[in-house]
Amino acid sequence: MIVTLAVFVVAVVLWVCTPLDDTFVAVAAVVALLLFGVLPASALAVLGGSTTWLLIAAFVLACGVTASGLPGRLASALVGRARSVRGLFHLVAVALLLTAFFVPSTSGRAALALPVFGALSERLDRRVTRALGVLFPSVILLTAVATLVGAGAHLITSSLLESATGQGMGFGQWLLLGLPLAVVSAHVTAEIVLCCSRRERTARHRSPVR
Repeated sequence: MIVTLAVFVVAVVLWVCTPLDDTFVAVAAVVALLLFGVLPASALAVLGGSTTWLLIAAFVLACGVTASGLPGRLASALVGRARSVRGLFHLVAVALLLTAFFVPSTSGRAALALPVFGALSERLDRRVTRALGVLFPSVILLTAVATLVGAGAHLITSSLLESATGQGMGFGQWLLLGLPLAVVSAHVTAEIVLCCSRRERTARHRSPVR
């Protein structure tokens, strides 16, 4: 217990107070726990688990899509179709919802959405950009419930259900239950962000993204 606490404190100090890479510090902390015998060697088996590789694949997919220039074209389409800030916010919510079907994990979707946010922020009023900065992560998190692979926790939940009841949740069953909630959450979030930023509701975006 003392060793674990000491390693944790050292890791936090290194994360906060040094320029060392977060991943390096995390791996070093795990290695230290293994060397001190706190963790068994079998604990590393999780690195070969399906959830771990799902997250890795999500980032690889997001990097590939970003390199293709698709996020920039998506931003152009969103701004071109929107006739008001409210319309833009709801279009963004729908677009982010759709990414749940193509990019597994919220982290991968955030990596994919970042270039889109950057392209939009170059052409929009600063106040609207700040509101979008709240909308993007909120919708990404809330719409993850749409699919079974929307977040790594969903796969873990399905596994726990299977262990407890003998039957997990398939992709279709999760979609049937989660998609309506995701759709409602996306649009309600857009309205909440607009209501919290009343001045942005009447702001007009500038020229379309090129």
